[in-house]
Amino acid sequence: MDQNENKNVESVAEKATEVKDEVVEAAKETAEEVKEVAETVVEEAKKAKAPEADGDFKEVVEDVKEKAEEAAEKAKEVAGVAKEKIGEAASKVFTEENKAKLNEGFCIKEACSQGYATDSEAIAIVQQICEKEGIAYQKFVNRSDGSAGGTLGSIVSAILPVRTVDMGIPMFAMHSSREFMGREDQESLVKFMTAYFSL
Repeated sequence: MDQNENKNVESVAEKATEVKDEVVEAAKETAEEVKEVAETVVEEAKKAKAPEADGDFKEVVEDVKEKAEEAAEKAKEVAGVAKEKIGEAASKVFTEENKAKLNEGFCIKEACSQGYATDSEAIAIVQQICEKEGIAYQKFVNRSDGSAGGTLGSIVSAILPVRTVDMGIPMFAMHSSREFMGREDQESLVKFMTAYFSL
């Protein structure tokens, strides 16, 4: 696997696959149980219609009701598992794994709100150049439940019909009197710009 592959994307993808497999398996089990309940309802209803079973009708109804409640509880368990696993996957995006780091390459910024103008096709172009030239880069995905600084990229891309990528150098304490950055990140951006304009 290429050293420039984004670790956050990999871990989230793996967790998402794991979640899908577990939820699908649990859903299959629930479907089988619901099917059994439905078949039981049919069988019990047939018995209840028989003259000799008239006195047991109430018991049949209670039995069917009990089985239906069991199936409903199982469905709730499946929903709980799905919620828990999806939460685990989402936490991967909102923790240390989604923070840009100094001296690990320039940063490609993404935001579902389009506060950053980057789109998937533009990212693909940048990544291909970096991988071909061995240039270090990393990705940052802005949290969708909070605000963050925007750029002119989204405004410009709305006016001009060109592919746009918001990228920059990761910085610590930006806009403060103590802000600083990694020298290697600046070098990676210079290498990328040189490679891009040499195409």
